[in-house]
Formats: sequence, structure tokens, C-alpha cells
Amino acid sequence: MNCNAITVAIANTYHLDLRAMYVCLCKAITDSEIREAAETGVADVEHLTEKLGVGGGCGTCLEMAEAIIDACRANRLSYAA
Repeated sequence: MNCNAITVAIANTYHLDLRAMYVCLCKAITDSEIREAAETGVADVEHLTEKLGVGGGCGTCLEMAEAIIDACRANRLSYAA
């Protein structure tokens, strides 16, 4: 399962629309940008904040951003096993 499929599962859990979704409204960062960052080595929200600025404003996006990163990391680990 790739990160896009994982995003679908997350979207279904939260009953979200599958179009590009803004996760961080303060910095206008979408879920696809977070997945891209996760696929290129961002491993946690602290690193994501450094790279994209996610969570650098109000911080309400951090839970969703972390869920996306964790899902992508789990996906990479399942393929490595």
C-alpha cells in the first residue's frame, strides 16, 4: 500500500474529501506536500515543521500531519520486511 492509499484510509476515517486537503491552514500546506516530504525522509513532525513550516502557526494541524507521516513510515517499513 502506498502513501496515497494510506491517505484514502485516513480520509475515510475522518470523513474527508479526497481532493487536495489543506492540513496546515496557517502555512497553506496540503496533505500531498506532507506525503511528499515523508517519502523523501521526513520522519517526524519536528522535521516537517523545519522543512515546510507545518505547525509553525496555531499548531492544530500537528495531529493530522503526524498521522500522515506515521502512515507513510509504516508503509515503508511494511515493504522493507
